[in-house]
Amino acid sequence: RSPAFCEQACNCGLYDEPVTVHDNERSIIEYAYGHGMMKPRFTQNASGKNVAVIGSGPSGLAVADQLNHRGHSVTVVEKHERAGGILTYGIPNMKLPKTVVQRRIDLMTDEGVTFVTGLDAADPEIAVRLSRDYDAVVLCCGAEEPRSIGVDTTGVKGVHYAMEYLHASVDRLFFGKDSSIPTAEGRHVIIIGTGNTASDCVATALRQSCASVTQLVRRGREDYLDASGALPQDYAQEEAESAFGTDPRRFGESVAALKTDEKGNLVSITTKSGETLPCGLLIGATGFAGCRADVCEAFGVQRNRTVKTEKGSFQTNVPHVFTAGDMHRGQSLVVHAIAEGRAAAVEIDRFLMGYTNLL
Repeated sequence: RSPAFCEQACNCGLYDEPVTVHDNERSIIEYAYGHGMMKPRFTQNASGKNVAVIGSGPSGLAVADQLNHRGHSVTVVEKHERAGGILTYGIPNMKLPKTVVQRRIDLMTDEGVTFVTGLDAADPEIAVRLSRDYDAVVLCCGAEEPRSIGVDTTGVKGVHYAMEYLHASVDRLFFGKDSSIPTAEGRHVIIIGTGNTASDCVATALRQSCASVTQLVRRGREDYLDASGALPQDYAQEEAESAFGTDPRRFGESVAALKTDEKGNLVSITTKSGETLPCGLLIGATGFAGCRADVCEAFGVQRNRTVKTEKGSFQTNVPHVFTAGDMHRGQSLVVHAIAEGRAAAVEIDRFLMGYTNLL
């Protein structure tokens, strides 16, 4: 279940349970799709301007949808074979069915948005062409650089980052593609980190019939207790406890060393406390260090961990190149990325037209 900030802010929650806005809205949209009410909407006034959106995750889809309805000609460029970004490749199907993502992309396609997949705009030649041929370019490539797991993994087989693992799982399950990244089947799986992505890795490993799953959490248990002193569990921890009898989390722990066999295959890890745990698959869900440098370099935009812009703006140092989503604000929630995309569309529209009615 995604965060429902509207429910957290509901005044009814001061006295009783908040209104279930999240569930109500979901019921309404599912009814609309199920009864053929979600039909393409077309604008009657084309602006004559064209926009390239680089990346088809939540921020890219949001900015493309807004600008298309404004009358601009929008092309979304995606490096992977399927559109949707993290919605397709990073969020497991049990949380977000791929049919839900695809039906929205299909609707946007029917409304006139062009999707070009399998094209990496980090290629300098492609970036130059896009910059030359489009009135505005929007970089919505996410925060793809993973934060180091803090231990030397050189030559070790069986160590992967969370997004690699989740991406490979989606490719196998839905698109029939094999991967060099192994499944968790029959393996002792250890996941470093906490948060939504770590939980998604736990749940995916369970569905792949892992031999065991352990989640190493750097901070102490007391940091996660609620007001009543209880330790909350999300869906993945509940599933793991049901499967193996214990909560998979080990608090105040991190990896100190890795042990491999003669072929370099990971067989166990040693924790900072000195405990040795069997491990055939180590997954780093340690967060993200920032956006890809190659895309920024290809378009000539300045960056630190994220793309540099003036405060409150989405425009980069290259006047007709903009950015939005995690690439702009850093790793965050899907709802924030969507909000970023919609806000960026306002600024881009004003840049293109001299005014905007996307308010």
